[in-house]
Amino acid sequence: MNHPRKTVLIVGDKNPLSDWYKYEKVFNKNGWNTIILFYYWNYDEESQEIVDQYRKRFVFCQPPKLKKPKDEDIALIEKKLNSTSVKSFTFTEAFLYRKKTSEVLCETKKIVDDIEGVLQKEQIDLVVQGQGAGLLRRVVYSLTTQRNIPNIYLGISWFKNRMFLHENEMNIVSEYVPVMKIQKQMYQFIESYADNAIQKKEVYKYRFKEKNDISEINGKKILKSTWAKMKHKSVYKSFILKKKRVSKSFRQFKNKAINTGFLYRNVLPNKPFFYFPMHYTRDSQITLREQNFLRQETVIEYIANNLPYGTILLVKPHPHAQGEYAVKEMLFLVRNENIQLLTPKFSTHNILKNKDCLGTIIINSSAGFESLLYKRPVISIGTFYGIYYPKVIVNSDLKSISAYLKEIMMQMKSGEIPKQEYIKALASIYEATYPGSVYTKNIDYEVVVNSILDKYKNINQQYAARG
Repeated sequence: MNHPRKTVLIVGDKNPLSDWYKYEKVFNKNGWNTIILFYYWNYDEESQEIVDQYRKRFVFCQPPKLKKPKDEDIALIEKKLNSTSVKSFTFTEAFLYRKKTSEVLCETKKIVDDIEGVLQKEQIDLVVQGQGAGLLRRVVYSLTTQRNIPNIYLGISWFKNRMFLHENEMNIVSEYVPVMKIQKQMYQFIESYADNAIQKKEVYKYRFKEKNDISEINGKKILKSTWAKMKHKSVYKSFILKKKRVSKSFRQFKNKAINTGFLYRNVLPNKPFFYFPMHYTRDSQITLREQNFLRQETVIEYIANNLPYGTILLVKPHPHAQGEYAVKEMLFLVRNENIQLLTPKFSTHNILKNKDCLGTIIINSSAGFESLLYKRPVISIGTFYGIYYPKVIVNSDLKSISAYLKEIMMQMKSGEIPKQEYIKALASIYEATYPGSVYTKNIDYEVVVNSILDKYKNINQQYAARG
């Protein structure tokens, strides 16, 4: 008896040259049909060739005609998205690309209409998405989950050839279960991994070709990147676009030059300190998942004012967002005697291995994982992927931060926390990952798709158990 083929909707990136279509062959081999969804708003001639070649299997969101939506349109969009505020729903997109409200609302309406058309025409059984919280991803997630269609997000992990597979846009690791008893083989593997990471001073990360720092002024790059858009816009709009981009580059260059030259220090404090790594300013980790901590400088000030006596808060801005931190924001922090700003290029590993480091305070940064490698306690004021473990305090109430910090300081003074506790914590994280990775140059599509299908089975079993 032949079972009907299921259909997976793959949400691609804005660039039609993305390699998402390479998954099609593997899904077909496993008895699945594929539909690949793309934005189709900005592209060049080379991308157009790819679009024409795969048009039969792709679905493209066409650019909307910018016309301010009426009140009844907004009410309908909110109803369809099951959202109390469309402005809140679209905030990540508007904040990331500095878009006007009218523009992002037009895009939202167009994407909602396009996705609803796909869902009415096709029987979708599974949605696969990459990381991020762009408008297309958020709309797809909202409309499909309301129809009880599972979503799987391909996440990055800290282990080579392993990945997180999230089933919600909040990046909560649903498979995470604290390991209470660890097998000898796993203990040795994690111990070796931790020792190797410490020796090399880096956690395994999936790197592509390094991009230039965002604060560099590159006139050639600016002109080249706007040329395609000039073909589809008026000369006046193209001129305004280039002017804004040049202005932004100069602003970022100024911020980086002043902050680096006058406000950042290149030495660690000579007293006990807690480490706070700042997030990239437009990262979805804070624009969506922890939006209440978007203004990081105010969070840092609050923590600094509640430190135990005799300690200091060491703050390191994100190395890939140096030009994004306004000088006035950094001055606001420097003026607090309980805060020291460290240069963004300073190694996190050199910070954590320092004897005066009492622990790490994060929103939901990966620095929490690195802190575990060095047997340093972690306080997360956000979700930290939903990871709970002894010495990892998650979703801590800022009003209670002073008590948490005091507790950690006393623990560290009484002696180093047993290594086995941290090995168990790292093993728990490893056990929550799946084989494969999409954040590497040599992707094994067979392994990745098989892991996606395993995750899909697990989700269906959870649905069945809930009744």
